Amino acid sequence: ASANRITVTLSTIDPHTGSQAQPIASAPQFQDAAIFHGRLYLSAPDRLNAYDSGGALAESYRVGRELPAGELGAVGVGRSQGELRLFIATQGAGILEFNGTRFRQLIPTDSHLRNFTVVLGLNTGQTLFGTYDRGVLAWDGKTLADFLPVLQRAHITAIAGSNADIWIGTLAEGAYRFHAGQLDHILTDLPDPHVLAIALWGESTYLGTPVGVVEFRDGRKVRNLAEGYFARSLEANADTLAIGTEDEGIVTLPLASGSRSLG
Repeated sequence: ASANRITVTLSTIDPHTGSQAQPIASAPQFQDAAIFHGRLYLSAPDRLNAYDSGGALAESYRVGRELPAGELGAVGVGRSQGELRLFIATQGAGILEFNGTRFRQLIPTDSHLRNFTVVLGLNTGQTLFGTYDRGVLAWDGKTLADFLPVLQRAHITAIAGSNADIWIGTLAEGAYRFHAGQLDHILTDLPDPHVLAIALWGESTYLGTPVGVVEFRDGRKVRNLAEGYFARSLEANADTLAIGTEDEGIVTLPLASGSRSLG
């Protein structure tokens, strides 16, 4: 366990010590969203915006000003020492932790480990972070460590699920399912080893790839969906699957048996 721990520093961010560069106003290119303390937080590479329940912009935190230099990416809600926090993955600045009033920066001492891709909070009190080439790391409020050492060199693109059933997407090695202490590798059932997005609904898990989506139930492949679509992001409900594509906008697919996309 000690060998899998990563040395980090955790410090409160002083917004007055940021870059003195003057930002150029531009339309934000939002990357991810999460609801935290009644507000909707949207991340863009250069800022984090908070919107109130009425849809009005309540706060905006800028990279290089209120936040340290490092592009913002995925956001997610997890726990740190028993309290809810909003976590923001960055490129180059580690992980940002926000309690609603102040930010803290969780940054590995090894500069090679400061780029993160995805965030997933678990009810166990752990928060999982995906990395570009160090697999999945787990934060319990005090210690950052490898979550699954067998994936230590994987580029993680997506994480979804709960304590008992966690799905992990990788850039070139398919997907993994961690359940009941067992790790299953899912590769041959995929049309492409690049898993870019994961969505869960009920008993179904949807894996998005550059050439379509695959639906699994209880770890077994059920059907192919949206064949030929570059599925970069996914959102599912009981009736439809929304697919964010590379160049065709958002495709909404009915999930009723016998839909046109069955493969």
